[in-house]
Parts: sequence; structure tokens; C-alpha cells
Amino acid sequence: MLLHIKSGIVYSLKFRQKISYYSSALQLGKLIKENVTISKETNNEFATLFGCRPSSPFVNDSMLSCLFSRVIGTNIPHSIYLSQSIKVLAKVREDQPLVCEVKIVEDLGRNRYRLRTTVADSSGNLIVDGEAVIMRELKESSKSNR
Repeated sequence: MLLHIKSGIVYSLKFRQKISYYSSALQLGKLIKENVTISKETNNEFATLFGCRPSSPFVNDSMLSCLFSRVIGTNIPHSIYLSQSIKVLAKVREDQPLVCEVKIVEDLGRNRYRLRTTVADSSGNLIVDGEAVIMRELKESSKSNR
């Protein structure tokens, strides 16, 4: 994945094998799961771009929260990200294999959904635990051209 943030600066996150992909109607209990690794270069570029101190050999905690917006944005079409809260439970080393999961846990009504967001290491140890709220944008079929 290439993430263009600013002219001349490009992040490249290595998203490995995609395990599950759900792009149909949202149903409670659906799970989106992706393997991810954050390289030293990506971690340092992130720190430079956002004015953080490089945290080598550990991944910047803010970088971990970015994983969820990427997973939600690419796997749940027409979604608007309303909020995200996370608790970082452990440090992540650069190039450490991770599993990022987003699970639809509650229909809040008015096309809004609560999601559980987690990152675990390859042994299943929870590293980040949190939740997000999204809204699905409904396309109007009778929209007139202005």
C-alpha cells in the first residue's frame, strides 16, 4: 500500500496476505483481518512527517492507529470514519509480524456501526485494543445532476 500524505513523501506499508475481505452489506459479527508489518523506514518517515521523535526499534503508537483507517477505508466501501479510540497495551518492534482486525459489533442505527479494532502479534497476544464508529454513506439513485 502506498499512502501519499505530502508532496514528495510516500509511506509504504507491507500488507501481507489478506485473510478475509467483506465488502457487502454490514452484518454484526463480520470480521476483517489483515497481516501487516511496519518497516523501520516507514516508521522513521512517519515520525519525520508528523514531528515525532523516531522511536526505533519500536513502532510509533500513532502509526498503529493508522492501520485501522486503512483497513476500514479499503474493506468497508462508502464508510465515513466518525471516531476511533485505542489503548496500546504493548510495544511493537519494527518488522514484527502483526494481525490487524476490525469486527462489526453493533448497529447504532442511522447507518452507524461500532467496530472493535485490535492488533495482535503473531502469537495472538493483544497489542492494541480499541473501537471505531463509522457511518455508511447511502447512494441516492434518484439524485439529479446540477
